[in-house]
Amino acid sequence: MDPRDRYPPPDWTTILLPNTTPDVWAQQRLSRDHEAFPQPEPSSRVWRYMDLPKFVSFLSTRSLYFGRADLLEQEGYFPKGSAATFHAFIEKARQGGPEAAAKDWESALKESYERNRWSVFMSCWFGKDRESKQMWKNYAGPFGVAIRSTYERLNASLPLGWRSQPVLLGKISYGDYFSLDYVKDVSNHLNIFMSKPLEYEDEREVRAVINDWRLTKGDAAPGLAVGILPHTLVEAVVTAPGSPQWFVDSVSAACRAFRLDVPVELSALDRLPEMPF
Repeated sequence: MDPRDRYPPPDWTTILLPNTTPDVWAQQRLSRDHEAFPQPEPSSRVWRYMDLPKFVSFLSTRSLYFGRADLLEQEGYFPKGSAATFHAFIEKARQGGPEAAAKDWESALKESYERNRWSVFMSCWFGKDRESKQMWKNYAGPFGVAIRSTYERLNASLPLGWRSQPVLLGKISYGDYFSLDYVKDVSNHLNIFMSKPLEYEDEREVRAVINDWRLTKGDAAPGLAVGILPHTLVEAVVTAPGSPQWFVDSVSAACRAFRLDVPVELSALDRLPEMPF
């Protein structure tokens, strides 16, 4: 079953932020199918960790923030094994006639690569079944929350397109960036944004990506706010480990104020079993 059959599609005409109204006809032509975006199990759990101000912004704007790739750590780098696909692409391109043979393809590809790094925007989700103490520390802090969801909920809550550009979604591939055996085809520029070094494998990341290639560097904002329906996305809100009761109550009050009727739960790290005797 397509998850959009289980969860009603958002009414984009009423919930999108100013200047984000999509081209409805373009939406009908768009698809999430893309070779660079392998799919996890629909029921697999995903998490988004954040501090309280970001959570309130999520509630009040009813949107997910997509950060720009060149402003994020370890994004848009090539595995060493991709060098062969780089040279193979250039050789094939040069066979397109005298003009193509004379073109400086190395410089053109490098320029395209730099452009992609500031025209690609992403929303990143932690993809394990259980919470991560390290993720709490890195992204939420002592007064933070985690949105708990599933891949099918995330898929159903996102629009197919944003400003006529597809919103793509899939899981990250991990490999040894120093090995010639780990290869990502550079002719598909989105491959490098759906791949990370093995050192990050514990994240099992799921990522939504928008590539707005029409932007100029001067027009590229640090991020995009993409409208969603929170009640479709959110399965539960989990408070940071060690949160005092007043903080849990405040998170619950914020959810009620913005009409998000979902459970607010203590972290599993606060609910570890006591001694049996």
